[in-house]
Amino acid sequence: MPSVYYFERFALGEGVDVCVWFIDTERFDGTQVGWLRDSLASERGTCTWTIVNGHYPVFTGGEYATSSTLERFKNILQPILNDYSIDLYLSGHEHQSQILKDDNNHTVYVVAGAISDMRRERPRGHAHLRWIDSHTVGFAELRISSSELRVIFHRSYGGVDAEPYCEARLSGSGLNLIEC
Repeated sequence: MPSVYYFERFALGEGVDVCVWFIDTERFDGTQVGWLRDSLASERGTCTWTIVNGHYPVFTGGEYATSSTLERFKNILQPILNDYSIDLYLSGHEHQSQILKDDNNHTVYVVAGAISDMRRERPRGHAHLRWIDSHTVGFAELRISSSELRVIFHRSYGGVDAEPYCEARLSGSGLNLIEC
């Protein structure tokens, strides 16, 4: 990684630019908040899709659903994501796969933390939770075109074999869960 927090633009061709802001959720301080707001203000309008990526989730239906650390983080970051209509917030921390969406805001939240260690805890739930899996080791893949951002969760068997088992599609019409 080039820095503790940074911006990267991925030009996928045919006028599709995916803009990703990588943030440090351990030390999400005033300096980083200012940088994020300034960078979003200058870059947001030139992006086909916008993604913010951090370790801690903003929302979770898992073990940390009532964590005071995550609550403080959410109170700072969620207004920024809402102000700039970010398409996807991608995180880990929870050892589960999750898709969350607040119907009152644009951003879809994906927790992809199930690749190494499954805690197999019982999900606590959350008002924004659309799908959760606490039992399957797996990873998330992003497939992006000009009209659609797809998040595909795959079962992992420890080798190169992987099997898709849940898919979320983001488009101009919103979030659509497929085969979850």
